[in-house]
Amino acid sequence: MKQNRVISGAVAALVLAALLAGCGSTATGASSADSTPAATEAAGSEATAPTAEPQTEAALPDGVYTAEFETDSSMVHANEACDGKGTLTVADGKMTFHVSLASKKIVNLYLGTAEDAPSHESDWLQPTTDTVTYSDGTSDEVYGYDIPLDAVDTDFQLAILGTKGTWYDHTVSVRNTGRETLRFGLGFHPGFTLPFDDKHTDADYDILFDTVESPLCLNTAPNGLIGAAPDYYLARNVTRIPLSAELFARDSHCMVNLKSKSICVLERDTGRRIRVDIENFPYTLIWSTPQKPMRFICVEPWHSIPGEDDGPIEWAQKPCAASLEPGEVWQTALDMAFER
Repeated sequence: MKQNRVISGAVAALVLAALLAGCGSTATGASSADSTPAATEAAGSEATAPTAEPQTEAALPDGVYTAEFETDSSMVHANEACDGKGTLTVADGKMTFHVSLASKKIVNLYLGTAEDAPSHESDWLQPTTDTVTYSDGTSDEVYGYDIPLDAVDTDFQLAILGTKGTWYDHTVSVRNTGRETLRFGLGFHPGFTLPFDDKHTDADYDILFDTVESPLCLNTAPNGLIGAAPDYYLARNVTRIPLSAELFARDSHCMVNLKSKSICVLERDTGRRIRVDIENFPYTLIWSTPQKPMRFICVEPWHSIPGEDDGPIEWAQKPCAASLEPGEVWQTALDMAFER
């Protein structure tokens, strides 16, 4: 079955850096480039090329280079294991740039505008499956792309195609503009109307995990602060939890360190769902009021938790999302999708 794709646009550019130093990734796929890391001595000789003079195929001899991958979209960027860079291969005067992305969320790229992409499906770039290795030694499989180019150090249009139905991407940045250490807490509070339509009731929905979970929850007092009562399991060894007003008789449930990368509000009979990505969020809270019937459900990824009911009020004593020194920047993103 052909899936509907969401198409959004980005402006991208490559900045020539140096001979290939490698980013700890290998690629497999129909159009994958050879991304075997070269000798490490090239890593110390990186230099950014002037942006005023775009380098075309005539200016670059055949070889393998490193280039920085810069875009104006938070949805597509080089994997952190690659330090914002990819591999530029020049062969017979033709340039191809291979970049490993952050995940498998982007299923196609198109070298052009989002407006033109639907009518040029044959030109959509197909992903490779890349294995990236992070600084802590862990590895992951992500999608990569071979992008044909006419020039580096100049902007080009890139259409981003996904399979998430309607995709909402919300990015938050925090910068410490002061002179002292900045500590702060941050969490998202998206809420969704139930039921999805007038043919269903609130009893037709589940919370769906993408792997088996035994959600351990912090006890929250009625005022929303962390209470003194012991932590508890919301369920044990499940992939879904039926939604009901009774589930929220004691208010919200703050789940800790889930293994799932996403949580869905699932309509059982149709398969329609709202997906909220929770990867890299240590806490995920679900909340609604105990009134019958349920009129909404909140799925809230958090980087930090509220204070304790009888705990300290000084920020130095609170678990914070991040601690920034003057001039430092911290960023997070919330991805949500409405899938049919």
